[in-house]
Amino acid sequence: MLFQAILFTSYNRAASPSFKNMKAYFAVIRWANLLYLLLTLCTLRFLLIDPLFEMAGYTPSLGTVLFLLLVLSIMLIAAAGYIINDYFDVETDRINKPHKVYIGTTISPDMAMRFYYICSALGILIGTYLAWEVGNIRLVSVHLLSAALLWFYAISLKGKPFIGNLVVSALVALSVLSVALFDAELLAFMSIKTKEVFKSVFETVTGFLVAAPELNSYTNRELLETILTYVGAYAGFAFLLNLVREMVKDIEDIEGDEEAGLRTLPIAAGVPFTKLLAVGFTLITVNFIAKFQINQFLVGQTWVAIFTLLLVQVPLLYITYKLFKASVKKDFTHISKVIKLVMLMGLAYFPYLRASMQFIPAQTILPPGIESITYDADTTEIEQPDTLKYIIDTKEGITRPDTASTPQTPNKSTQKVIDDDLLK
Repeated sequence: MLFQAILFTSYNRAASPSFKNMKAYFAVIRWANLLYLLLTLCTLRFLLIDPLFEMAGYTPSLGTVLFLLLVLSIMLIAAAGYIINDYFDVETDRINKPHKVYIGTTISPDMAMRFYYICSALGILIGTYLAWEVGNIRLVSVHLLSAALLWFYAISLKGKPFIGNLVVSALVALSVLSVALFDAELLAFMSIKTKEVFKSVFETVTGFLVAAPELNSYTNRELLETILTYVGAYAGFAFLLNLVREMVKDIEDIEGDEEAGLRTLPIAAGVPFTKLLAVGFTLITVNFIAKFQINQFLVGQTWVAIFTLLLVQVPLLYITYKLFKASVKKDFTHISKVIKLVMLMGLAYFPYLRASMQFIPAQTILPPGIESITYDADTTEIEQPDTLKYIIDTKEGITRPDTASTPQTPNKSTQKVIDDDLLK
């Protein structure tokens, strides 16, 4: 027994430093935030995009393994951003959160920089490979831009009133949009929608009509618009809430930031103004979600609207109330934690959305906003002259041949030609 006790004590002494180092590394990269990012991207892909693509006979540009590599690359860039931010924030963190200073104590500054370069380089390399897989190498700019902005945020933009808050929030939204950007079908349709906007603006300003029939001949517009609406809506939701949280964190850290000579919004414009601005953006978010709730009532999803009210709207109103009442640091810390919880609750709708979809020929049940889907029955690599497309019409409850789009030759459908032209 004495020998076992001595052995156990020796083991603990030898193992504790390495465990402490590992704990420090996980703390520096904000492992909980990275898990939230993982959950968000996987929810959008597997509970929204995949089932709707399956209904239309589409195949995502990135298979499951490659998509998980995309998520990993985004997480690596985010982790690098956290590391470099802590690296330059050591002095302010000694004042704001002395119990959470790891660089310069548990982790040496040199090791932190090596860790930063490894995460950034791996994230960009994986992003480059995935951009090549999708067939649009320009998509690597998503990773390059994110890494560059996180660097400049850490060394300069963080100390600029409101600008740093906008940059970080925009990068959060960009990480959500990446799930759509790295898919050829969705990216092509985004290009169509962008051209439509420019066309509309040009016609409004000049009074000239522009003939662009290719903008109206895209198959399954409703389906693709629905996907982009949900992805874009959650990106906007994440942007607004993260912007509020960044302002709350600036108030929380005002003492250390002021000591370091930073000019964050609470220092430059005052805490009362920053609180009022945070309340304003919170109420904008409430209004943003209210429009979604009204739509759910109109399509008969009353319970969804009620749960959205309880899980998202009520907590947001609670945040508004607490912002008015908050006066000490612990109040703002509490508000910041509630905001993170609300962002997580925003994902709760997608499991319900997935459960509401069924793909049984002649009985397909589609989510709100999609009345019919054009399904390409030819899923083989061999071209067949008798390939038919079928219209799955939820209004009529039938599946019928789409004779208007039946090819007369074994060529690929015009849908594919349009997509290829858009991606060039």
